[in-house]
Amino acid sequence: MNKKEKSIRILKLLLLANILRIPLAFIKRAIEIKIHSPLFTGISSSLIITINIIVILIALITAFAED
Repeated sequence: MNKKEKSIRILKLLLLANILRIPLAFIKRAIEIKIHSPLFTGISSSLIITINIIVILIALITAFAED
């Protein structure tokens, strides 16, 4: 796999990660409306940030693993 194909693959995976993030944000917002708790808001936002980091890491690992 050459550099161009690899970078295209990384961009596709990052785009997919961003598409998957949208429903997570809606779910988080819906739960925040139901539960008016600042503690829960902090936990859910940090959880979503952690999920984003994990998805991006998986995307990068899979892109570089297929050489």
